[in-house]
Amino acid sequence: PPAPSPGPQPRPMFELRIELDWKVEQPVDKGKAIAEAKGQIQVTDFSSEDIESPQMKLICDNQLPPGATPAFKTLMDKLNAAVKESGLPEVSRMLSQDFVSELKQQNQPA
Repeated sequence: PPAPSPGPQPRPMFELRIELDWKVEQPVDKGKAIAEAKGQIQVTDFSSEDIESPQMKLICDNQLPPGATPAFKTLMDKLNAAVKESGLPEVSRMLSQDFVSELKQQNQPA
């Protein structure tokens, strides 16, 4: 008789909430000064039930330094936008791909 087929692969179960602090520094004024934008990425819900799409929230600390010019505010907005457009998808990819595949490898029978 044929060998019984193995059942479905066991999958790791997890539920995470993560808060990441981020900071971007950009040299300005030909390198004489550094503009800084910072904030948090909150992963509010990421679980084995919905591996493909971690729920995330971007928080930007829009605290302008004393005497900041409108140009500085524009730059800060651009840095915040870069984190939103490039940083968030990268965090999502790291969680849904790298973290999950690492978990599955840990689960392999030796």
